[in-house]
Amino acid sequence: MPSHLNAVGDWHALAEAAHYRPKQLAALCNVSLRQLERFFREKADCSPQKWLNDLRLDEAARRLLKGHHVKQVTFELGFSHPSNFIREFRRVYHCTPLEFVFSQRSEGNDRRFLFTSASPSLGVGPFGTSNKAGSFKTRSRKHSPPS
Repeated sequence: MPSHLNAVGDWHALAEAAHYRPKQLAALCNVSLRQLERFFREKADCSPQKWLNDLRLDEAARRLLKGHHVKQVTFELGFSHPSNFIREFRRVYHCTPLEFVFSQRSEGNDRRFLFTSASPSLGVGPFGTSNKAGSFKTRSRKHSPPS
């Protein structure tokens, strides 16, 4: 599908600017939400919402490891309540945010737990494209990205 979305370079920055909301991401890309959904379905085999949620939880894990508090991360990343954030975090990482941080500290900051095969690769865009801005690719936890 020919689209100017193929030329988007820093998906991570756009996602953050859109507060991890698909409608706002579509507006920033100057496309309709439906067009963005088709593009993501074709290129990443997932919905923009799924990709944004995974990206947001990966960013949450990074911030927690840097020492940010759970409540701070909750509201900075647009979750409506800490319990919603904790539930989503547990769904993906199979532990609470605090258990995650303590497990990383007890393992000498070994990040194998955080950066699994389903986690982002630095310097790569969400569809496997190189990104000079340091954005990264998140892989759907159920779907692998297109090659």
